Amino acid sequence: MMKTMKRWIALLLAVALLASLAGCTVIMPQRMYRLKGTYKLVQYTVTPAGEDRGAAATEYAYTDYLVITGDGTGYYIHKSEGEPAVVSTVALSYQYAEDSKKIEYVSYGNTEDESPLSGIKLGVARDSLSYSKLALGYTEPFTGREMTTEGITVRFERISRKTDPAYAEGLLNAN
Repeated sequence: MMKTMKRWIALLLAVALLASLAGCTVIMPQRMYRLKGTYKLVQYTVTPAGEDRGAAATEYAYTDYLVITGDGTGYYIHKSEGEPAVVSTVALSYQYAEDSKKIEYVSYGNTEDESPLSGIKLGVARDSLSYSKLALGYTEPFTGREMTTEGITVRFERISRKTDPAYAEGLLNAN
């Protein structure tokens, strides 16, 4: 009985470790009509890779919106403090769940300039999009130096069902 219990505990710990290595993106596939709209970037945190295992994650202070129109293009609206809003057209691609009309992931590539989020697969959930890659600490085998892999967390929340970039641009320029 104790051997069986120990095996189950070991198996659960292994599954938990694998889940934590894969990231923390919650996926709840949605149909396109539920996905379309204007999303505000509410979290963008980067933990740099490098030698300092205790390196603090950096929160970026700017305002961004992603507009999903429902076709192959969308809009990324960015505003840094003291600057006007910049609207970029982005190419959107959608990954559908197997045997379903529901979308699991949204990816985009910027057609006008390079965005730090270009190429990231954002997991779809109800009224949100997210991506997470955990920063992992490790010790180099030959040098013994403590190192960290890069980590990133991105989260958008839908603020409107509107698909016109002028709506988000108006919000940014009003501030």
